Amino acid sequence: SWLDLETADLTIMGKTYYILDTNAPATNTSLTLLDSAEDTILAEGETATVAGHEVSINFIDSDEVILTIDGVNTNSLNEGETQKIATETYVGVKDILLGSRDTDVGKVELSIGKGKMVHTDEEDVEINDEDLEGLSVEITAAVDLAGLTLVWDTDEDSFVTPDSSLTIPGFETVKLSFTGMVYPANEELLLENNGDENIVLNDFPLK
Repeated sequence: SWLDLETADLTIMGKTYYILDTNAPATNTSLTLLDSAEDTILAEGETATVAGHEVSINFIDSDEVILTIDGVNTNSLNEGETQKIATETYVGVKDILLGSRDTDVGKVELSIGKGKMVHTDEEDVEINDEDLEGLSVEITAAVDLAGLTLVWDTDEDSFVTPDSSLTIPGFETVKLSFTGMVYPANEELLLENNGDENIVLNDFPLK
């Protein structure tokens, strides 16, 4: 079901993404994905290396956490929220595990990925907090996610020539190219006079 999508993997255009968050059960129209994500469960007092970054917990309560990543504290993050920590690198909070504050050690399940992508029905795809103009998404969903369709529509006239190709933005997995025309033999057509008012194409190969 849509509610079970969080923490699952989703393959789009041959690349695998980690579903960090959805807007279920509100409208079932949006997915937040992390590319090449690595995740871990981290307890207070521990330090872990996640995707090459040193991570520890600075503060945690039942609904928010502040992480220390490579010596720098994040904002206060709720479950499903993300923050950019380096160039095209995001940390996402998957789950905050905390019972009685007097007895339990706080734990957080987190993920660090090389890019954040947001798919919202009938809107442009968003990559690393910027809209990707020309590439939108259509999501078909009720209780389950039934389909996700990418719509590639350039705003201006675009041409494919032997010297110019088109590549789908964001994913870079689909490329339209043209190698030129090949003519195995030359054709010669004669333009001839056919009386005082007409001309004709002699031997025109009309089929």
